[in-house]
Amino acid sequence: IPVELIDPNPVAPRAVYTPEMIQARADDLKAQGQHDPIHVTPNPAKPGRYIICDGWTRVQACLVHGVLRSLRAEIHPGLSNVDSAIFGYQQNEGRKQHCDLDRAMFFEKLKATGLTAVQVSTLTGIPENRLSMYKSLASLPSVVRQQIEKAPELFGYNAGAQLARLCPSNSDETDPAV
Repeated sequence: IPVELIDPNPVAPRAVYTPEMIQARADDLKAQGQHDPIHVTPNPAKPGRYIICDGWTRVQACLVHGVLRSLRAEIHPGLSNVDSAIFGYQQNEGRKQHCDLDRAMFFEKLKATGLTAVQVSTLTGIPENRLSMYKSLASLPSVVRQQIEKAPELFGYNAGAQLARLCPSNSDETDPAV
């Protein structure tokens, strides 16, 4: 599939893509080619286009660095955005590619689709009581989350929950003191 025909999933399981991650994937694709297909579902709102289920880092590497014009893809017809996001989440968890900030933002996106905490827990395998700690991490002011994105592997959900107790509410994210 030509990479320019692949759209992001609005409920994507990952939010953190550093320039270094994209560059590393581009370097891998240049040196080794594409080993595994990406996974997509047809975009019902845009015929002829696809929504990514799994493989967005590879798509970004191709778009940003011009590595490949198209990627081998496995097409999964009929998946909703939530279903395709859960597919990508499970793939990424298996490869240990998520950081806790990714998980936190993803769980909040799932809840924003109308899923309850119990449903999110069932779909992801994360205990319901831990979801509240992820919610605290997701609710940190954007300026704090941006700093976490620079080294996401160093900052877990427990630290995020503790930091959220110290941060003012998100109602004033423009406050430079935050």
